[in-house]
Amino acid sequence: MTTGKTITFGIPCYNSAEYMDHCISSILEGSDYAEDVQIVVVDDGSTKDNTYEK
Repeated sequence: MTTGKTITFGIPCYNSAEYMDHCISSILEGSDYAEDVQIVVVDDGSTKDNTYEK
């Protein structure tokens, strides 16, 4: 069932590549009632892992 609504999630992150896949997949799996899902990931200068690449 869709409602024609868009939902936007903002994810601030810093050196959190280890958690990004799980975080994003959890959002997508839990967004059954939104027709359009927008995810904005804001990397605050990660340097110790590949957060930027994710």
